[in-house]
Amino acid sequence: MDCQEVKDLLDAYALGAMEQVEREELERHMADCLRCWEQLDEAQRTAALLSLAVAIEEAPVSLRDRILAQAAQDVRRERRLGSLQQAFKRWWPAAAGALAVTGVAALAFAAVLQMEMNDLRDENSRLTRQVQGVDASLGQQRQMMAVLAAPDVRQLLVPATSSGSEALGVYYWSETSRKGLLVCHHLPALKADEVYQVWLLIDRETVPAGAFECWDDVGQLLMDLSTLKHPPEAIGVSIERAGGSDRPTGEMLLWGSLATK
Repeated sequence: MDCQEVKDLLDAYALGAMEQVEREELERHMADCLRCWEQLDEAQRTAALLSLAVAIEEAPVSLRDRILAQAAQDVRRERRLGSLQQAFKRWWPAAAGALAVTGVAALAFAAVLQMEMNDLRDENSRLTRQVQGVDASLGQQRQMMAVLAAPDVRQLLVPATSSGSEALGVYYWSETSRKGLLVCHHLPALKADEVYQVWLLIDRETVPAGAFECWDDVGQLLMDLSTLKHPPEAIGVSIERAGGSDRPTGEMLLWGSLATK
């Protein structure tokens, strides 16, 4: 897909109304095209807010009392048609039965309604968490866009250390945004308990900069450079155990020098 085709399908993607094949193709495009994330932001926010547009309220506590009061009023209306004694003899068994049936029905209805409200509340909580997750993801994408759009953005190809490997990384960084962005392609597959870990060489010491995984053969990591006392001299990627390591335990898959002449 190109950017225009993705733009036409973003609303359907945000609503979950796409076929799996189209969805996977669109996600592959967006994994490489950060510009499309800005339009996805608006589409996903709109879809999420639509789900939360209806306010969820508790069923009134007085619901059962109102139903029983209405039933009693109907009985009194029937009793006024005859004498008190005749009405009592004629209507009381039916009225008592009606009250009992109405009371049971009211309690059953209230129980069902409460269950539905609990389900809606759980769904609302799930959607709220989903929106928060989307906001966090989109917030990170905005920071990535800020790095790429910075007037002083610089980039460096981070090649594979092995001549037979197709792995490749591109590192972007900006002094004004004080952030760096590493995008990697064609890294070797991970095992279940492994992650890719990024390393920065600072004052001849290799320090961890974060970990990431790949989706559709693309991985990316946004790094905060504002805490660094000195600019990094090089950047690399290795495979480490899940949770990350303090120091590299395996060989570097990617390595690129940032030293300036």
